[in-house]
Amino acid sequence: MKYRFLTLLAALVTAINLSAQEKMLLHSFAEVGATSDKINLTTRLLAREWRQDVNGDKDCALIIVSFENLPSDEVPGLNYNVGPNTPLSGGVDLTHYEKEHVVFLWLTPSSTPSFLEVRNTANGSISERMPLPALKEKTAYQVTLKNNKTVTIAVRTRPIGYTAVLDGSNTLRTVTNGSISNVPLGKHTLTYFKDGKQAGEEQIVVSDDQVVFERDMRPRREIHFTSYPAGAKLYLTQEGHTTMIGTAPFTASLPDGEYKVRAELSQMEIDEKMFSVGEFTPTIISLNPIRRKMLSIYATYDGERVPAMLYIDDKAAEQEGHMQYDRLLEIGRSYDMRMVYRGSDKKRKIRVNEDTHSQQEFVISAKNTIIWPWQREYDVRPVGFSVGWVQKQYVTTGNGEKVKDNGYWADGEGKWLNGVQVGLHFQPCFSFGLGLYTGVFYEYYYSKTDSEWGSSSSGSSYDDDDDDYNYSDGYGDSYEPNTLNEHNIYVPVHLLYRIPFSRRVALSVHAGVGFDYSVNGVMKYKDDDYESEDWTDFYGETYPKRFNMGLEVGASLRLGAFQLNAQWSKGLSDHEMYPGLKTIQNKLTASASIVF
Repeated sequence: MKYRFLTLLAALVTAINLSAQEKMLLHSFAEVGATSDKINLTTRLLAREWRQDVNGDKDCALIIVSFENLPSDEVPGLNYNVGPNTPLSGGVDLTHYEKEHVVFLWLTPSSTPSFLEVRNTANGSISERMPLPALKEKTAYQVTLKNNKTVTIAVRTRPIGYTAVLDGSNTLRTVTNGSISNVPLGKHTLTYFKDGKQAGEEQIVVSDDQVVFERDMRPRREIHFTSYPAGAKLYLTQEGHTTMIGTAPFTASLPDGEYKVRAELSQMEIDEKMFSVGEFTPTIISLNPIRRKMLSIYATYDGERVPAMLYIDDKAAEQEGHMQYDRLLEIGRSYDMRMVYRGSDKKRKIRVNEDTHSQQEFVISAKNTIIWPWQREYDVRPVGFSVGWVQKQYVTTGNGEKVKDNGYWADGEGKWLNGVQVGLHFQPCFSFGLGLYTGVFYEYYYSKTDSEWGSSSSGSSYDDDDDDYNYSDGYGDSYEPNTLNEHNIYVPVHLLYRIPFSRRVALSVHAGVGFDYSVNGVMKYKDDDYESEDWTDFYGETYPKRFNMGLEVGASLRLGAFQLNAQWSKGLSDHEMYPGLKTIQNKLTASASIVF
């Protein structure tokens, strides 16, 4: 059942707050009906947890208080007086609905009328008393507390001349900088217009302590601040007010105007700049808290400036030679500088001081009429990742004969065992083009055949006691290898000589020894009636040796970041594949590399 409005309390209750008069009205008292409003929905949600009175024998009555024109920060400080007939037996709950406050008052039901009044402890104001009817058990009522106090607000903009409109009103408006009178306390929307077009909008909260509202309408631009070195604290000053805005590098959005920025690493390391933010403002402002001096560095050869390469502390200043290098260098530091042109160079140590000459000339003289290969300019790339093709062959000599085969199959005479190679190689150079070539490589060999193991199909064979070296199971049955897999580790140790043709093209030749070690080498066997599922290791005392050492020679051609490689190896180790005979391993490799 709904109650009509019982009363509208509009009498003035005196409360002094800095000599201010304030009215608070309690109105719109009604029993909550079967509506779909948010408050009624809340009462339904609370139905299962309805509070009991102090004696625990009755369900409380609930008064839900909402607010108009009252700053939200004052709501928690309100006190409620409900008279002796319906005490606050269930307590006072403050909750929120979509950022708005409501208060739940849990009261003891009563058959006699009572009253409700509210005191604002923030300023001492008291509402008029609202008569309450007899309150029923487990029934919700809603009431609104309205603050009728109004204030005058000041609205300021930079620049001035904007029309400020409060809550879309035709009367609550002003031209900035100006003021608007009769503004109720609480939340409002303030909209700004210029030349008939909306220029901005903001939500404001008006209270006794907040009556001045300022907005900067100037265009804003993003300015990126950097410092050398990075990490300097940035302080921004405008119109005499200084604020730390961050640590360089830092990007700030600033309105148009005049500024000063200070970058500070320590009390002795400071740099300051004045700048203006406007249509033509640079987007990057660089500061140097560590003092630096600009030096122009160039080389002359035969009396003329030339595009020489500059090295500072053994690091190339650029990837290509230039007629002049402009460098900001720290004051108080010394630098080892070298300029190179046509294989000749000039070195000098330069200490940068305040009085150091800004023009630094390096006079380069030709060392001789011949430019040696190692004197050419060259971009060093000493490391490479290599992928290639590799093949090996076994050479057996003895009894006045020499047989070359792949070492495992009877039909392998004159053939090679093929595989792939992948790994890292290192080729640092030292003086006069001399260097080292080494690395670590993985090799994988694979072969498959239907031929027998041991004797060669050509008719040449190595017999011991007139028996072929076939493998048997001990019962007289001979098994033929079918499939071979081998995994090797290879390490070369070579001397290298590099001949540069240009900065990124060079031919390298290298020679030395190489070491192979078979980590795993296995075969499968079969005959007409049986096929083994087991792999058999073919390395052992009577098999080829796992370790191999060879005398090697190779060459590499570098083209930019790519390098082509070829290498030949002649074995030095005896693999003892046949008793009384010597077997060595030869190897041929071709690969491509990415060098860096």
